[in-house]
Amino acid sequence: MNFKLVSIFVLVSIFLTTSCVAPRLFKDEKDRRIKSEEEVENLQESNKNLQEKYNESKAEYDRMKAEYDKIMANSEMSDKKYNDLKERFDKLNTQYKSLLKDVENRIKKGDSETQSLLKNIQQMQNDLQQREDKLKELEASLNETKKSLDLQKLELEQKDFDLQAKQAKIEELERILAAKDSASMALKKMISDALTGFEGNGLTVERRNGKVYVSMDETLLFKTGSDKVNPRGIKALNKLSEALATTTDINILVEGHTDDVGDANYNWDLSVKRATSVVKILLTNKDLSPKKVTAAGHGEYMPLIEGTTPEIRAKNRRTEIVLEPNFDKLLDLLNN
Repeated sequence: MNFKLVSIFVLVSIFLTTSCVAPRLFKDEKDRRIKSEEEVENLQESNKNLQEKYNESKAEYDRMKAEYDKIMANSEMSDKKYNDLKERFDKLNTQYKSLLKDVENRIKKGDSETQSLLKNIQQMQNDLQQREDKLKELEASLNETKKSLDLQKLELEQKDFDLQAKQAKIEELERILAAKDSASMALKKMISDALTGFEGNGLTVERRNGKVYVSMDETLLFKTGSDKVNPRGIKALNKLSEALATTTDINILVEGHTDDVGDANYNWDLSVKRATSVVKILLTNKDLSPKKVTAAGHGEYMPLIEGTTPEIRAKNRRTEIVLEPNFDKLLDLLNN
């Protein structure tokens, strides 16, 4: 008699504990999935924003480069003008010195044309002074232009460096996203190959949002109302665990789902128990790390199809094994 009372007490305790844990597991798992999806959206938004900033910076760089080339061309023209003017000044200065020397000689000889020559010299001297002033002004302008060019060059070099850094980050993001997509496709193929003979017979494998979903009908795994996996289901799960044990950097989420027939709390508990039963079978493979596997039950609250027909309810009674690539590398890059 005492043994029966103890057994009843234990069963009641397990039921109450499971009922309390199931909602909490559902909430924690729902929060984790929402966070994961938000992280992917943030990554995609970051990549989009970075591409827009890159395009803006590239346009600004092109504008500055055109302005720099224009200033450089003007500078080259100014240099040529300065050199021509200086060459003419030097020739004129030589003529001036020669004429001055000639005048001095004529003055010594008392030549009658001295007065006229002195006027010519004065005029030439004034002309030389004007040309010298213009040369100095042009030289000062050239110096300012060269300073401006040096600053423009530094800015262009910095812009070019920033553009290369942004481009490198965009390429790295695209590379990792492409690698993740490629890994997801390879994972789906591997799972499909491992489950040959089961896929299409109560089991489907598909990719959604970068994840691989292995969906198993209730009839493949359980009897109605039971959380005990039948032999055919065990065989399929063993095949799956062998494939999963060879993978790295993925998270494995086992989700139990029921229909809306009967008590909602009972359905919720049943979905949790079924997910846990599947996890236990997967983990009989010692090469599969328990740290990568999570069990969750959603009861009737995440139907595959809305409706109450027997066919729709049968589709909603399922167990889904969600295989999600590890986002750590993507998030590290996103946060840098």
